[in-house]
Amino acid sequence: MKKHKRVSDNDTPRKMPVSMIVLTVGSIIPVCGWPLFMSAYNLRANDLTTIFAIIFPVYIILCGFLAYKCFLIKKEVTYILLSIIWLSYAALITGAVLNE
Repeated sequence: MKKHKRVSDNDTPRKMPVSMIVLTVGSIIPVCGWPLFMSAYNLRANDLTTIFAIIFPVYIILCGFLAYKCFLIKKEVTYILLSIIWLSYAALITGAVLNE
């Protein structure tokens, strides 16, 4: 199994570029409007849609956090996680438009 290179005291620590921080935070920001978006739907207590409506913001924030943490170790994982976030938003919007 391949071990990750640790940053020693002699090495200068790498930092995440500001553009990547902005991209990651920008991917999470739409979840702030989630209560407004979900107020248009009639959610019942024991409905599968309600469970997904509660889990979705947690899922997006968790993916964003993991994308942020993975950048210095594996940049590809960050790009994949951000793509998954964007595809989730696209699926959500497509589903909302098709149901109307």
